[in-house]
Amino acid sequence: MLEPGFNARAISIKRRNNPNPLFKRGHVIRGALGIANKLARATMSAHFFLAALAATGNEGVKLEDI
Repeated sequence: MLEPGFNARAISIKRRNNPNPLFKRGHVIRGALGIANKLARATMSAHFFLAALAATGNEGVKLEDI
């Protein structure tokens, strides 16, 4: 590393920008905030999860099944 001809760029960190193929940027947080705004009161994470499932069309899931 102390050699005069050493190239530090060869060991530099390479940036990886691999986007999620299922969700676009900001899509998940917008959906979560929309569900949180529709809920009438503060709830447990399990109730939030059930509301998220109901928003996507999966309404047959019960709290006991989680």
